[in-house]
Amino acid sequence: MKDIKSLIIILSILMVISACSMPDTAPVEYTESTATLIVNPIFTTEPSTGLSPTSTTEMTAAVTMTATPILTSSTTVPSSGTGACVNSTEFISDVSIPDGSNLAPDTGFVKTWRVKNNGTCTWDNRYSLVFTDGTLFSSYDRLALPFVVAPGQTIDLSLDMTSPIYPGAYESDWKFQAPNGSKFGVGKKDSPLWVKIVIAFPDVTTISGFVYQNLNGNSKYDFDDQLMANREVWLQQGSCGTGGARLASAKSGNDGRYTITGSFGGNYCLSLQRPDETVYTLNISVTPGQHFDGADMQDAIPNLVISGAVWNDSLQPDGTQQASEPNLTGVTVLLQLGPCASPISLVPVSSTADSLGRFSFGSLYGGTYCVSIRAGEGSNVSILGSGAWTTPANGSQQLTIRPGEQKSVSFGWQYR
Repeated sequence: MKDIKSLIIILSILMVISACSMPDTAPVEYTESTATLIVNPIFTTEPSTGLSPTSTTEMTAAVTMTATPILTSSTTVPSSGTGACVNSTEFISDVSIPDGSNLAPDTGFVKTWRVKNNGTCTWDNRYSLVFTDGTLFSSYDRLALPFVVAPGQTIDLSLDMTSPIYPGAYESDWKFQAPNGSKFGVGKKDSPLWVKIVIAFPDVTTISGFVYQNLNGNSKYDFDDQLMANREVWLQQGSCGTGGARLASAKSGNDGRYTITGSFGGNYCLSLQRPDETVYTLNISVTPGQHFDGADMQDAIPNLVISGAVWNDSLQPDGTQQASEPNLTGVTVLLQLGPCASPISLVPVSSTADSLGRFSFGSLYGGTYCVSIRAGEGSNVSILGSGAWTTPANGSQQLTIRPGEQKSVSFGWQYR
C-alpha cells in the first residue's frame, strides 16, 4: 500500500513538470502578404534619369533578362528575418536609353535600369518583370529574374527591345511581380520602370522642276520655252538604265512644274514618258531633307506630219491613182490619236483636201494615229455621193509615226 502511494506521488510531479514546459500558443508560420498593390498609371513625379554611380558599399550585379518561362510556385518566399517580408524597390538610374531618347524606326536596342532591392524579401527566379501598360517593344511581356537578389543588393536589369516603325512618342511600363501574383513598382508612388522614346519623323526630301519643250535647242529650260502640263515624271531607284524600282511620281501642273516629296537619299533616275513614245531621263543625287530644284525634264516637240491625197478612182478602180484619175477637192479628212478600233482621242481633228486633193496634219508627236474619211457625214455627202472606197478599206487607215519619219496615206473613191 505504501508503494502505491509513492507511485501516485511521482506521477503527479511528472504531470506538473510537463504542463509547465508546454508553450502558451501554437507555432506561427510567416509568409509573404497576399495583398495586391494598386497600380496607378498617372504620375506627378518622374524618376531621375541621371547616371549616378552605385555606392561602393552595395553589392552589384549585371542581369540580362531573357525570355525564361514562368513556373507557378506556392513555396514560401525567403525572408531576411522573423515575420512577413516586404517587397520594395528603389530606382537608381537609367543606365541606357534615358527618357525622350530619339531612335530610328524598327531598330533594336537594349534598355537597362539600375535598381536596388530595399525591401526585406529576397528575389529569386519566382520573381519576374512584367509589362503593365503602354506599348510593348518586345515579343514577350513577362521575364523571370535569372538569379537571387538579396535585400540591399543593387542590380542592372536589361531588356532587348525593338522600336516602333511609325513616328511618334512612345512609353512602355514594367513592374516586378512576386510569386503570389502581386505587382510592385519603385519608390513610394509604386511607379513602374518605364521606357520613353521618340521615333522622329523622317527628313522630307523635295525634288522639283519644269516639264518644257526645248524650242531653242539649248537643252536647258529658258523662260521662252513652252511649259507642258499634265506630264508624269517618275522617280526610280539607282542610276538611269539600271532598271531600278519606281518609287514615286508626280504630274506637272498648269505652270509646267512638278514636285516629288518623300524620304529619299542617294542616287536616283527621273524619267518622263513623252507623247512620241520616247523617254527622257535625268540622273540626280540627293541627301535626306534636301530641296532639290531645277530637275527640269524635256518634253518632245510635236513637229511630225501626216499627209496624203483623195482622188476619183472610178476610171480604173484598183486602189492606185492613175494619171487620168483626178483629185477630189473639199473632202474632209479626220485624224484621231490611237488605233482605229479604239482611238484615244474621241474627238478628231480635221483637214480639208485642197484644190490638188492634198491634205496635211502637222505638229504631231510620234505615236499611232487613225486617218479616216466619213463619206456619209457633213459636206462629204454632196461631194462623194454614192460609192465605195477602193483604198483604204472602209475609208480608214491606221499608221504609226516616229521621230524622224514621214508618213502619208491616200484615199481612192469609186463612184457608182
